[in-house]
Amino acid sequence: GLTLQSAELQLQAVDVEPDLFPVSIRALRGPIRFHSQGLRIGPLEGRLGRSTLSIAGDAKFGRENHEFNLSVQSPELVFGETLAAALPETVRASLHPLRVRDPFEIEVNVRKNATLPRIDWDLVARLPGVTVDHESLPQPLRNVRGTVTADPSGFRGQELLAEYAGATLRADFAAPATCDQSVAFDLDGVVLDESSRSAVPPAFLPLWDRVSPRGKLRVEAGKLTRTRADDGQPVWNLGATLRVNDLALLGFGELEGIDG
Repeated sequence: GLTLQSAELQLQAVDVEPDLFPVSIRALRGPIRFHSQGLRIGPLEGRLGRSTLSIAGDAKFGRENHEFNLSVQSPELVFGETLAAALPETVRASLHPLRVRDPFEIEVNVRKNATLPRIDWDLVARLPGVTVDHESLPQPLRNVRGTVTADPSGFRGQELLAEYAGATLRADFAAPATCDQSVAFDLDGVVLDESSRSAVPPAFLPLWDRVSPRGKLRVEAGKLTRTRADDGQPVWNLGATLRVNDLALLGFGELEGIDG
């Protein structure tokens, strides 16, 4: 009989909806090469919504186990609701409070082999200075820069830089798949005046209105954590060291000129 040693299929503007990642990838172009043990994919070029994609990888087919490695990259991913809906539930839960307004670079790697009981994956997102909305913050985080990594255990970000209400934010965060979260941060250049009230998270507005602070503030070694109570409701805890300069607490009358 005949044995196929090798062959090549050239894609020309092909649209696909893969079962592995239920989104529509449009206008795929590039080679798929078949050989005696499997196939080699790409590099393929295509589009996911408004974003360009590059896809490459290989697969081996055995009698009992199949193996594959696949890399998907985009230099300008636009993260919208359609893409978010296609993500695993644990990933969607971590990203639910966030909305990234601008494109960013991303690389996703997906793999399966005989030693893995299920499909494994990881991703790296590089933020070049994007604007991010968070449901707990009344103003957006602007010019967010840094690298975020993720895998089935959760999301992590290290040495992220951003601007919030005119102040400079430096942060590391971890968002495990358990829904517990922690953020370590420093916040520098905070000016406390009447216009600052619009940047205060709603949970802290009663305290703000009571003390009516004025002056300058630096937050050092801040730690914000979220856990779950027995009834499943989120519980937030905040700890930090505050450095103040010429602070006045108008809600307490003549209490002003505080440094330390």
